[in-house]
Amino acid sequence: MFRSFLLAAGILVLLFIGFYLFKVTEYNDLNHALENAEKVEFLNLANQNIQVVPESLNRLPALEILWLQNNSKLDLQASCKTLTQIPQLRAIVISNTALQEIPECIASISSLRVLDVSENPNLDISQLIQIIEKMPELEVLSLTFCNLNQLPSDIIKIKHLKKIYLMNNNFSPETQNALGTLLPNSNLEF
Repeated sequence: MFRSFLLAAGILVLLFIGFYLFKVTEYNDLNHALENAEKVEFLNLANQNIQVVPESLNRLPALEILWLQNNSKLDLQASCKTLTQIPQLRAIVISNTALQEIPECIASISSLRVLDVSENPNLDISQLIQIIEKMPELEVLSLTFCNLNQLPSDIIKIKHLKKIYLMNNNFSPETQNALGTLLPNSNLEF
């Protein structure tokens, strides 16, 4: 778990630097967050056996980072309505949630800049790429610990990502070099 936390923290480092300079508080209790709704920018709901993201999150107008890691029964499709109603949502961490597909609605979160789907080894990467193509504002994607040894050829369609985390997968040095050539505008971390 600590290893996962460090990886996800690396992904969000740019957001966190800005937040910590302004002393942003991490909330990890939904009731406490709702009591301070106007102040909540970072909500950590990791390890809380969440099945559907609570509708009450749309009452958090300043929420920018939503951490949903280690909620293995999370139904992201059923959570779409709520997620698309969070106006400032910049980052979602949905690592280790047994994802197989990313719902289409994720592409409609226009404010989203960081998507962490790490530790989801059964995730359909081709389908993920189709969703990301529709997200020109997305800048950072994490696919760490996804048991990958290659990426689909349609990855070349994704030219807007600035950073892609691919650590702790099974990419050969040749594949790493090929991906670097295919994605010259993205900083790839192996």
